[in-house]
Amino acid sequence: MIKSINSSSPYLTVDGGSPMMPYISPGSQGAGQLRYNTNNNNIEVWDGVTWKEIGTSYTSINLSYEAQESLKWVREKRNEEMRLQALAQSHPAVADVVAKLNSVEEELKVVVALTEKNKL
Repeated sequence: MIKSINSSSPYLTVDGGSPMMPYISPGSQGAGQLRYNTNNNNIEVWDGVTWKEIGTSYTSINLSYEAQESLKWVREKRNEEMRLQALAQSHPAVADVVAKLNSVEEELKVVVALTEKNKL
């Protein structure tokens, strides 16, 4: 049972579940008694009139589509980088290009940072 999940995150979806508890009349004969029903494999409570199932609603928690796609992208980028690293270890030409690519990416970061600083 999950008591509370704050799903304000755009990356989680929460479905199902029920915060309602069966109403039990305190004045009814035998109200509040519990039993395990082997026919439907549920715990039940006597509410004074009938047996009510407890815990028949389940909550599902999933990653949103956006989170799943983001993780898929990260996995693909990681695999691509690992493949390039492996190739660079056995092929000097690939190692040279990877080194140049890394240098250009660092240069781009510096230029972007200076450009953004000058905007202020």
